[in-house]
Amino acid sequence: EHMRRIPIAMVIAAIAVFHGDKVTFAASILLASTLGGFLVHNAPPARIYLGDSGSMAIGFLLGALTLSANSPFGTATVSVIPALVLMSVPGFDVLVAIIRRSLTEQPIGVADWNHFHHRLLTTGYSRWRAALTVSAFVLVTSSVALAGVVLQNDVVSFCLCLATLAAITLTVGFGR
Repeated sequence: EHMRRIPIAMVIAAIAVFHGDKVTFAASILLASTLGGFLVHNAPPARIYLGDSGSMAIGFLLGALTLSANSPFGTATVSVIPALVLMSVPGFDVLVAIIRRSLTEQPIGVADWNHFHHRLLTTGYSRWRAALTVSAFVLVTSSVALAGVVLQNDVVSFCLCLATLAAITLTVGFGR
Protein backbone atom coordinates (compact mmCIF):
# COMPACT_ATOMS: atom_id res chain seq x y z
CA GLU A 1 0.00 0.00 0.00
CA HIS A 2 2.80 2.42 0.79
CA MET A 3 4.47 1.73 -2.56
CA ARG A 4 1.90 3.91 -4.30
CA ARG A 5 2.67 6.86 -2.05
CA ILE A 6 6.29 7.12 -3.19
CA PRO A 7 5.46 8.54 -6.66
CA ILE A 8 3.14 11.08 -5.06
CA ALA A 9 5.89 12.24 -2.69
CA MET A 10 8.40 12.42 -5.57
CA VAL A 11 6.05 14.50 -7.73
CA ILE A 12 5.35 16.80 -4.78
CA ALA A 13 9.14 17.30 -4.61
CA ALA A 14 9.28 18.10 -8.33
CA ILE A 15 6.41 20.59 -8.07
CA ALA A 16 8.10 22.18 -5.06
CA VAL A 17 11.29 22.63 -7.13
CA PHE A 18 9.20 24.18 -9.90
CA HIS A 19 7.77 26.69 -7.40
CA GLY A 20 11.10 27.22 -5.61
CA ASP A 21 9.87 25.80 -2.29
CA LYS A 22 12.93 24.24 -0.64
CA VAL A 23 11.18 23.22 2.59
CA THR A 24 8.41 21.28 0.82
CA PHE A 25 11.02 19.75 -1.48
CA ALA A 26 13.13 18.53 1.46
CA ALA A 27 10.13 17.22 3.40
CA SER A 28 8.73 15.31 0.42
CA ILE A 29 12.13 13.79 -0.46
CA LEU A 30 12.50 12.69 3.17
CA LEU A 31 9.03 11.17 3.09
CA ALA A 32 9.69 9.35 -0.20
CA SER A 33 13.01 8.05 1.15
CA THR A 34 11.39 6.90 4.38
CA LEU A 35 8.64 5.10 2.48
CA GLY A 36 11.24 3.49 0.22
CA GLY A 37 13.15 2.24 3.24
CA PHE A 38 9.97 0.96 4.84
CA LEU A 39 9.02 -0.79 1.59
CA VAL A 40 12.00 -3.11 2.00
CA HIS A 41 10.31 -4.60 5.07
CA ASN A 42 6.69 -4.06 4.01
CA ALA A 43 6.86 -5.47 0.47
CA PRO A 44 4.62 -8.47 -0.14
CA PRO A 45 4.68 -10.63 1.88
CA ALA A 46 4.98 -7.97 4.58
CA ARG A 47 7.11 -8.63 7.66
CA ILE A 48 6.18 -5.45 9.53
CA TYR A 49 3.14 -3.18 9.32
CA LEU A 50 2.75 0.54 9.71
CA GLY A 51 -0.74 0.32 11.19
CA ASP A 52 -3.69 2.68 10.93
CA SER A 53 -2.06 5.52 12.86
CA GLY A 54 1.07 5.43 10.71
CA SER A 55 -0.98 5.28 7.51
CA MET A 56 -3.10 8.20 8.62
CA ALA A 57 -0.02 10.22 9.54
CA ILE A 58 1.50 9.58 6.11
CA GLY A 59 -1.79 10.46 4.42
CA PHE A 60 -2.01 13.69 6.40
CA LEU A 61 1.59 14.56 5.57
CA LEU A 62 1.03 13.86 1.87
CA GLY A 63 -2.08 16.04 1.91
CA ALA A 64 -0.29 18.90 3.65
CA LEU A 65 2.71 18.63 1.31
CA THR A 66 0.40 18.53 -1.72
CA LEU A 67 -1.26 21.77 -0.63
CA SER A 68 2.10 23.33 0.20
CA ALA A 69 3.66 22.37 -3.15
CA ASN A 70 0.66 23.70 -5.08
CA SER A 71 0.70 27.02 -3.26
CA PRO A 72 3.30 29.22 -4.93
CA PHE A 73 5.82 30.35 -2.33
CA GLY A 74 4.78 33.53 -0.53
CA THR A 75 1.12 33.38 -1.59
CA ALA A 76 -2.03 32.31 0.19
CA THR A 77 -3.57 30.73 -2.91
CA VAL A 78 -3.60 27.04 -3.74
CA SER A 79 -3.84 25.55 -7.22
CA VAL A 80 -6.66 23.10 -6.61
CA ILE A 81 -6.58 21.08 -9.86
CA PRO A 82 -2.97 19.84 -9.54
CA ALA A 83 -3.64 18.91 -5.91
CA LEU A 84 -6.80 17.00 -6.85
CA VAL A 85 -5.09 15.24 -9.75
CA LEU A 86 -2.11 14.30 -7.58
CA MET A 87 -4.31 12.72 -4.91
CA SER A 88 -6.98 11.42 -7.31
CA VAL A 89 -6.32 7.66 -7.09
CA PRO A 90 -6.39 7.40 -3.28
CA GLY A 91 -9.22 9.95 -3.15
CA PHE A 92 -11.23 8.06 -5.76
CA ASP A 93 -10.71 4.78 -3.88
CA VAL A 94 -12.06 6.39 -0.69
CA LEU A 95 -14.98 8.02 -2.54
CA VAL A 96 -15.96 4.73 -4.17
CA ALA A 97 -15.74 2.96 -0.79
CA ILE A 98 -18.02 5.55 0.83
CA ILE A 99 -20.56 5.34 -2.00
CA ARG A 100 -20.44 1.52 -2.03
CA ARG A 101 -20.92 1.32 1.74
CA SER A 102 -23.74 3.87 1.66
CA LEU A 103 -25.56 1.97 -1.10
CA THR A 104 -25.24 -1.32 0.79
CA GLU A 105 -26.14 0.35 4.11
CA GLN A 106 -22.77 -0.55 5.64
CA PRO A 107 -21.14 1.79 8.15
CA ILE A 108 -18.50 3.92 6.43
CA GLY A 109 -15.82 2.94 8.96
CA VAL A 110 -16.21 -0.83 8.57
CA ALA A 111 -13.39 -2.52 6.66
CA ASP A 112 -14.15 -4.57 3.56
CA TRP A 113 -12.29 -6.32 0.76
CA ASN A 114 -13.52 -4.12 -2.07
CA HIS A 115 -10.78 -1.49 -2.34
CA PHE A 116 -8.98 -1.41 -5.67
CA HIS A 117 -6.05 -3.54 -4.56
CA HIS A 118 -8.38 -6.08 -2.90
CA ARG A 119 -10.44 -6.34 -6.09
CA LEU A 120 -7.29 -7.06 -8.06
CA LEU A 121 -6.32 -9.78 -5.58
CA THR A 122 -9.73 -11.44 -5.87
CA THR A 123 -9.43 -11.49 -9.68
CA GLY A 124 -6.21 -13.49 -9.44
CA TYR A 125 -3.49 -10.87 -9.29
CA SER A 126 -0.53 -11.66 -7.04
CA ARG A 127 0.19 -9.23 -4.20
CA TRP A 128 3.11 -7.77 -6.14
CA ARG A 129 1.14 -7.43 -9.36
CA ALA A 130 -1.79 -5.77 -7.57
CA ALA A 131 0.55 -3.34 -5.78
CA LEU A 132 2.41 -2.55 -9.00
CA THR A 133 -0.85 -2.08 -10.95
CA VAL A 134 -2.25 0.43 -8.46
CA SER A 135 1.16 2.10 -8.23
CA ALA A 136 1.21 2.42 -12.03
CA PHE A 137 -2.13 4.24 -11.95
CA VAL A 138 -0.77 6.53 -9.22
CA LEU A 139 2.37 7.13 -11.26
CA VAL A 140 0.25 8.11 -14.28
CA THR A 141 -1.90 10.58 -12.35
CA SER A 142 1.15 11.95 -10.52
CA SER A 143 2.90 12.51 -13.85
CA VAL A 144 -0.22 14.16 -15.24
CA ALA A 145 -0.32 16.50 -12.22
CA LEU A 146 3.33 17.42 -12.74
CA ALA A 147 2.80 17.99 -16.46
CA GLY A 148 -0.20 20.19 -15.70
CA VAL A 149 1.88 22.35 -13.35
CA VAL A 150 4.85 22.62 -15.72
CA LEU A 151 2.70 23.28 -18.79
CA GLN A 152 0.29 25.43 -16.77
CA ASN A 153 -2.66 23.59 -18.29
CA ASP A 154 -5.18 22.41 -15.70
CA VAL A 155 -7.82 21.41 -18.26
CA VAL A 156 -5.65 18.80 -19.99
CA SER A 157 -4.36 17.58 -16.63
CA PHE A 158 -7.89 17.17 -15.27
CA CYS A 159 -9.14 15.40 -18.43
CA LEU A 160 -6.22 12.95 -18.41
CA CYS A 161 -6.88 12.31 -14.72
CA LEU A 162 -10.53 11.49 -15.45
CA ALA A 163 -9.42 9.12 -18.22
CA THR A 164 -7.09 7.37 -15.77
CA LEU A 165 -9.86 7.03 -13.18
CA ALA A 166 -12.11 5.59 -15.91
CA ALA A 167 -9.36 3.06 -16.71
CA ILE A 168 -9.20 2.09 -13.05
CA THR A 169 -12.96 1.63 -12.96
CA LEU A 170 -12.84 -0.56 -16.06
CA THR A 171 -9.91 -2.55 -14.69
CA VAL A 172 -11.15 -3.27 -11.17
CA GLY A 173 -14.81 -2.28 -11.08
CA PHE A 174 -16.60 -0.70 -8.16
CA GLY A 175 -17.13 -3.73 -5.99
CA ARG A 176 -20.36 -5.01 -4.58
